[in-house]
Amino acid sequence: MLLSILFALALTLTPSEALQKASGLYEENRYKEAVETLCEELPSIRKAQDPSLLGETLSLLASSYFRLGIFDKAIAAQKECYDIDLASKDSSAISSSLNNLAAMYMTTEDFKMAEKLIREAIGYEEPLGHSDALAVRYGMAADILVNRKKPEEAENFARKALALDEEAGREGNAAKRKSQLAQALLEQGKLTEASELLVEAYPVFDREKNRNSQAICRFQQGIIAVKEGFENLAANYLREARELSITIGNKYLQKKVTKELSSLLRTSDPSEASKYMQEYAALTDSIFHEKTAEELNDFKIKQEVEQRDRDLAVKEIEVRDLRTIRTLLIIIAGLLALALVLVIWIATIRQKNIRMLRQTLEIKDRILEIHEGQSSFEEKHEKMTGVIEDLSRIVSNGKETLTRREQQIADLCCEGLISKEIADRLGLSTRTVETHKNNIFRKLGIHTTEELIQRMKKQ
Repeated sequence: MLLSILFALALTLTPSEALQKASGLYEENRYKEAVETLCEELPSIRKAQDPSLLGETLSLLASSYFRLGIFDKAIAAQKECYDIDLASKDSSAISSSLNNLAAMYMTTEDFKMAEKLIREAIGYEEPLGHSDALAVRYGMAADILVNRKKPEEAENFARKALALDEEAGREGNAAKRKSQLAQALLEQGKLTEASELLVEAYPVFDREKNRNSQAICRFQQGIIAVKEGFENLAANYLREARELSITIGNKYLQKKVTKELSSLLRTSDPSEASKYMQEYAALTDSIFHEKTAEELNDFKIKQEVEQRDRDLAVKEIEVRDLRTIRTLLIIIAGLLALALVLVIWIATIRQKNIRMLRQTLEIKDRILEIHEGQSSFEEKHEKMTGVIEDLSRIVSNGKETLTRREQQIADLCCEGLISKEIADRLGLSTRTVETHKNNIFRKLGIHTTEELIQRMKKQ
């Protein structure tokens, strides 16, 4: 009894060993055995609480279910894996999950969602520079875009994927890219080039015992033969593709092949065509049922909500940026307004200073005129009094006001007296009166006695 227990313990695999074993089974196209191994070890892998190991396990489990056509379980496993990858913020892992989900949406013919996911996967993968993973993403994009009726863009992605694998010397992967490129060319009617690529790829698949790729290659050759009118050759290729897909348990590919066989044999062998049509209908029912639709729809809703949240976050940033820009513009406008006010104020001060300087120069000329003139002492005294009053006015506030003597003369002008009469009444010379009158006219901005009378009446 003890020996049997020890023997059983010796045969027990560690979680990482179980994952490695399942990976080997998957590479050998033994998908059912891979699923059994992973499901058996999944509880212990969960208990290990290693997110990376659990993510890899779920991803492989999802791919294995996918190959077997058990899409509801494949999608559920991949969704859980995707959530783990998002939490870890591992761009490479997120890219891988998005790639697998894109393949599942493509299989269920939601090509629009598949394209969205693969483009997102490429966005994660390109900055990392991992040529092997990037080639896979480009290849998946080519497959999806063919179904989206974008064969030229599909060809571009397929050629980029092929270049990456050929440059790295990955012969098996390069053969897969040739198959994907052939499909894009086939959709564009470039049958000869597509056929040549498949002839190059098939021996590699056969040598590596890659039955899944062999089945896909034979299916493509069958389609080319149909288009070229070789019905018997086409039927042989398609029958071989069907047998290979049944051998590896790939229900999705089997479904595609049986549909094509049914169409091809409808005229030449209606009985066999009917058999394949029934097989196609049964496969469709088993592959895509309500639970699969629910799983896909749940993930799609989740993606749409996340996308909406991202869009809202971007809009909030844009609004915040616009507010910042608006605030800066207001500040700039305020500074410009302040600068304009300062310029106007400086210009006003400058004009005022210029006016005061001009008045000062006039006063200087008047003083020189008084000093050099031949007037009596009394007249010079009177004139100097006016000059001093004007100078005092300029120094104090610069206002154009009349002196006491000028006000007297203005009042007498308003009474109708002429310059000689004003001179006699005030005891001044006629010339002094005229000088005062000129100063009055200048200060008030007038030119005649009549204007002076009108101004004084208003005041």
